[in-house]
Amino acid sequence: MLLVHRPEFDRYLVAEAERLGGGSVEVRQQSPVVDLEEDSDLVRIRTGEGRLHAARTVIAADGARGDVRRLLGGRRPVQGVAMEWNVDLAGRHVAELGDFLTFDFGALEAGYGWSFPRNSVSLNIGVIDWSASGGMPARLHEFTGSLLKNGAGEGARPSGFPIPYFDGDYRQASNRICFAGDAAGLVDGVSGEGIRFALASGALAARWVLERLQPGGDGALSEGYLDALRQHCGGSWKLEQVRRFVRLPFLQRPEYFFDRVLKPAEFPFYWS
Repeated sequence: MLLVHRPEFDRYLVAEAERLGGGSVEVRQQSPVVDLEEDSDLVRIRTGEGRLHAARTVIAADGARGDVRRLLGGRRPVQGVAMEWNVDLAGRHVAELGDFLTFDFGALEAGYGWSFPRNSVSLNIGVIDWSASGGMPARLHEFTGSLLKNGAGEGARPSGFPIPYFDGDYRQASNRICFAGDAAGLVDGVSGEGIRFALASGALAARWVLERLQPGGDGALSEGYLDALRQHCGGSWKLEQVRRFVRLPFLQRPEYFFDRVLKPAEFPFYWS
């Protein structure tokens, strides 16, 4: 398993996009989408600074609460919720607590807690609740206290974020727009991890957009993209199976689910 510092990782991805674009890629930050119209020929987008953009295709990778789906009038993915903070060990070394990744599936009734080393003197500690039942700050404090006698200390600042998941009841693509990553509800149905799905779906979306832009390639974007999601990154079909056949026993008896279902079957969807 590879851990990344998210701000550094995001900056790296932006820099690579600009480098590989050879001057043809323009990255505009702090430029929210305020209006969107999709018709048979083009997608027209207006941003907060008043600029109007028109394109034959759009890849929407704007997260679980993105504006593109909202402006299209579509239903957003079902969402769990997670909360985390970075905890300074106040002079103690990570090795004293165990220099390894911790996943505690008994910490929450419908989720789990985690603890990841960030460096030699700090941890990233968090909790995820698939039922989104509330009370996350208290749950985070409680779980942190179970790991550290002195809790998180005064310097820790919690941050929360939604964890979307596909439930088979909303679009992952339209005629000229395809959704990628969290915007498409592409996360692991048990852990909630989504970066590998974001990278895979982004690459698939780019491939299908390029084919769409070729001469004679003006068919519905959704046809090829959805097939590619199903085949390459556990898209609609696999996540629908998770929703129907996996989520209920996992949420009710996580310890039984891991010991009796996943381990004996070596289920590749979760461990690949």
